[in-house]
Amino acid sequence: MAVPGTTIRLYSSNSCAGPVVAILNNAGNSFSIPATVALNYATTFTVKAIDIAGNISTCSNTLNYTNQSLEEICDGIDNNGNGQVDEGFTNGTPC
Repeated sequence: MAVPGTTIRLYSSNSCAGPVVAILNNAGNSFSIPATVALNYATTFTVKAIDIAGNISTCSNTLNYTNQSLEEICDGIDNNGNGQVDEGFTNGTPC
């Protein structure tokens, strides 16, 4: 939750020192920030808020996100990055 007029900076790092992924100006009580992440890649996000008076918050806790967008195919490889190989296919059945 942010005070109306707050600027939110979204970072793709675990310390609010990495690249700024998105900036939301004039955030209100509830807000969302769209961010693009690579397919089948784990990304860590953090945020800082700057209020109308220019006070800067401390860095937020981290949020780890993995975009698992690939479908699993029967090839002996974990295609979608969820730690399972060929899930959804019957064991012992040829692909």
